[in-house]
This record gives sequence, C-alpha cells and structure tokens, in this order.
Amino acid sequence: MRLGDADAHFESPGELVIPALDKPFDDAYESALYEEHVKDTPSSRRIARALDWLGIAWRNTSAIEIGTRVVALRAGFEVLLGVGDSTRQFGSRSANFSTPTEQLELTALGRSVARPGPIAMIDLGWWFQSFSLLRNSIMHGDEVAMHSWQHGEHNHVWVAEDRLRRAIKETLIRAGHSENLRHDPARRELARRVTQS
Repeated sequence: MRLGDADAHFESPGELVIPALDKPFDDAYESALYEEHVKDTPSSRRIARALDWLGIAWRNTSAIEIGTRVVALRAGFEVLLGVGDSTRQFGSRSANFSTPTEQLELTALGRSVARPGPIAMIDLGWWFQSFSLLRNSIMHGDEVAMHSWQHGEHNHVWVAEDRLRRAIKETLIRAGHSENLRHDPARRELARRVTQS
C-alpha cells in the first residue's frame, strides 16, 4: 500500500490532539499565565488546577467519555472559584469572572430545585445551574435524558469548555493582567498599529 493509492487509508492515533480551529499561538496570554503561575498564590494555584481540569476535558481520546468531560469541566469551575460543589455560591461568584457584557445581560426568572419560588440571576448563573444538574445526574449514575445534554441549541460540553476558558482568562485579568487579553491576538495587533499611527 502506498500513500496516494485509491484504497490507501491510515487512521490517526486515538490520542492525537487535532485542534478544531487553527488559531495562532497567543504569546501575551501565555506570558500572563506564566507570570501568574510563578507567583504561587492561592489565585495562581486555582488557575493552574482549573487548566489541568480543562486539559482532561479537552483530550482527544476515546478513553474519556462525554460524562467524564462534564465532571472535569465542572471541577474546573469549582477550583477556579473556590466554591466547592456549591451551585448557589457559583451564582453569587460568577460576576467575579464574567465579562462586563455578561454582567449587563438581563436576568432570567425561574425556579430553583433547592429553593421554592422565583429567583433571579444572570444568564450565566442559570446556565451553570442546568450544567450542574447534568453533572449531578452523571455522578449519581442516573439516566440522563437527551435534552439534558443541551443548552439551547448547543451541547453543554462545548458551552462549558468555552466558558471555562473565558473564566480562566477573566480571572487572570482580575489578578492584574491586561484587559486586552479579552481580545484575540489579531485584534490586539490591529489596535497597537492604530495607536502607533
């Protein structure tokens, strides 16, 4: 069999990480993470451990089932915020890492399983409550309905991964690093060039 033959087909290794999107390496973000890591503070340790959990959830391997990825992502939020497994505390602390835009979103009214009656929180808090119910069902070995895996039109795993990445970045910013980290490298470079002109 030779490469180029019509019937030649080679499977990639199961553990090979293939990025879904081709993104340039972000030097500024990497530098901020390193600067924070060497501080060895409670905040820097929480960021490092959240990155470890994100790494587990993001691994391209069939050995990690989707339910395990949910548990890993939830653990990443727990350690980043220092709230343990308290969903209620997450709701009150989510403003600590949400972007200013997310904090301005309209609050949603709904009902909590833990408390009777309507309660209000930002959309991020409502998403996390739904995600936590999914995690709890997985942890307790319950049967999980298909709709429980979804948040609107999106899969909870993809929403959680994106939000954990943004939460880590926002935590870095709140630890004193540049607010420009919220933007991708191309946008930062464009802003730098505009400022220089």
